[in-house]
Amino acid sequence: MTTEEIFKIIEEKYRAEEEVKKIVTRLTEVAKKHDVTICLENMPFRNQRISPVRNIVRAVEKVSSEHIGVCFDTGHCNCMGDDVAEAVRLAAPYLKVFHIHDNNM
Repeated sequence: MTTEEIFKIIEEKYRAEEEVKKIVTRLTEVAKKHDVTICLENMPFRNQRISPVRNIVRAVEKVSSEHIGVCFDTGHCNCMGDDVAEAVRLAAPYLKVFHIHDNNM
């Protein structure tokens, strides 16, 4: 992989994170207006940048509002091959919903 290709990947990741921040910020504004909390759930889709717990936590941290949090799904975490205990520790400060979901992946 060339240096140019590496920089392109980094730039795409940055743009995607900024887009997620814009969307989550807008959702948070609507949630605040209606006095509700929106939770972002870790999903078992590798092609979605927001799916892994670490990316959800990063998005929640960037917006920093009591109206946005994490819905943690143990089964989805297992499907992704992530360490469930470590992911829970990472999400803990922002955890609003904990979905215990069993699977045999």
